[in-house]
Amino acid sequence: ELKMEKTSCFMPAHILLPDAAIPLEQWGCIACDQFTSDRAYWEKAAAVTAVAVLIAPAAAETRVLHIPTAIASGALDEVVPQGAVVKALPTPRAVAEPDHAQAMAWQAESGMHYRETGGYFIGSTDDHDVIYQSLLDPLDVLLREAEGPGGSAALEQDRVDQSVRDIRARGTEFVLVPEDAPLLPRPADELAESLARTPGAHAELIEDTWVVDLRGVE
Repeated sequence: ELKMEKTSCFMPAHILLPDAAIPLEQWGCIACDQFTSDRAYWEKAAAVTAVAVLIAPAAAETRVLHIPTAIASGALDEVVPQGAVVKALPTPRAVAEPDHAQAMAWQAESGMHYRETGGYFIGSTDDHDVIYQSLLDPLDVLLREAEGPGGSAALEQDRVDQSVRDIRARGTEFVLVPEDAPLLPRPADELAESLARTPGAHAELIEDTWVVDLRGVE
């Protein structure tokens, strides 16, 4: 059970701002606002930084996110109902490194068509005064074990089945596994097929994204 305490949500911090000599138009930003799913906004931002690179080679370029074709084309909407609870892999992490939160951008690109189980969260638990991301579920734990040395044994089917049953009991209806998604611990087809072996689950490849339907899992 999560608890929210007024004294633990915000802590004193140093706020870092760019030097006055740095053009704010070229300063980095994080897409956690109303412009996240606005393609025209990001095309304009890319054009600004492209000019900046020509003028000042030290300027940083915009980073192009990997958006699965199934999401960008709207094909996913035909398979996943509006408002469905979806777990996209890899699960978003509150880590200041490339690729760790791309699933949140996928949800925005879909027009918030589905509800994402992972993501950033600021709150507290009995063990931690402040937490910055959603708590790990059993499938997250299993896949993170698979990332490390000797991880091949971590995807034993009985553990996968139990993890799938657990996230289904928590409300997850679909798991998305894009074929070219970064940071997957296993090839997308292998992960999807393993998840789909759980009784009641089935997987379907929609363009470049495996959609694992868990609604029949008990």
